[in-house]
Amino acid sequence: YTWRKLLNQLSSNLGEFQSHHLCFIVIKPQVAEWQGVFFTDMNANKNGHTRLEGTAGLSIIDFTMVRSTPKPGNPVWKDKSQAEVLVPNNISAEYIDHIAFM
Repeated sequence: YTWRKLLNQLSSNLGEFQSHHLCFIVIKPQVAEWQGVFFTDMNANKNGHTRLEGTAGLSIIDFTMVRSTPKPGNPVWKDKSQAEVLVPNNISAEYIDHIAFM
C-alpha cells in the first residue's frame, strides 16, 4: 500500500483533506494488546515521561488534556496532549479503523 492508495480506499473525497492540519490514524483496539506495545503520558522523547505496556498504559494518559482545546502557551497541556502509543512493528492496513483529518 502507498499512503495515497490507503486514503483513496478510506475516503472518497481527498480534496477536502488537503487544507486540514492534523491527521489521526485510528487503529483497532486489539493492537494495544500486542506484545511490546507501550503507552506514554507525554512525548516519548521527553525526559520524565511515564510508560506502561499494554492496555494498563491507558491509565496514565490524561484524556482530558488530550481532548481539550489547544493551549500552546501552557507547558502542562503541551506535555500531556502529546501522549503516545508505541508499537514495535508495522501496523498493516487491516488494523486501521479509519483516518480523521482536523
